[in-house]
Parts: sequence; C-alpha cells; structure tokens
Amino acid sequence: MIFFDDEIDSLRVFDVDSQRTLEEVEAINLLPAHEFPTDKAAIELFRSQWRDTFEVKRDPEHIYQQVSKGTLPAGIEYWQPLFFSEPLPPLFSYFPANTLLVNTGDLENSAERFQADTLGAF
Repeated sequence: MIFFDDEIDSLRVFDVDSQRTLEEVEAINLLPAHEFPTDKAAIELFRSQWRDTFEVKRDPEHIYQQVSKGTLPAGIEYWQPLFFSEPLPPLFSYFPANTLLVNTGDLENSAERFQADTLGAF
C-alpha cells in the first residue's frame, strides 16, 4: 500500500526480497466482518448441513463450493443458520418482556418478506 496522507494512493503486489512492484492492484472487495463463526469447524458444519438440506452443485461459483474453499461471498448472512448446530433464538428473546418497540417504517412487511424467503430456503 502506498499512502498519500491518510488515504491509500495505490495497492501493489511486490517481491518480498527486492521490494520491487510486481503489479498494481486495481480493486479489492472488502466485506464486513461476520456475526457467526467462520473457522474450519464452522465451515465443515455448514457443508454437512447443506448436504443434508440441499443438492450440492459442482459449479465453482456456487455458494457451497465457495464456502468449502473458505471464501465467504456477499450475502452469506442468508445462510447463517447453517453455521450453527442449534437453531438461532429470535432477536426478541434477548429483550425483557416489557420492552417497547418503535416501528419507524415498513419494518413489518420487510420482516415478513425476509421470513418468507428464509423459510422458503429451508
């Protein structure tokens, strides 16, 4: 990385011994951290649960193949339950019974669509 003040000016692949640039990197994909385990054991659990639930496709770009290689593509959160051996508790189970929830938008319809999509996948 070459910095200009507090900005990255360029990214380059370089030779460790000579420190000479081998090539410039045009772009990289930075995905956010995940809220679920991504170690070898979690990936193996994902693979096992996928095989129990879905057909395994041989296409290298298929989600199963990408996760098997340790690549977690954008949208992997949709498949989050497969990284856990027990069902995930609902978010509301963490709140006290007297918690007041304020709806500031079309959250109910969005939640219903997301739940329908998720239930349709599993």
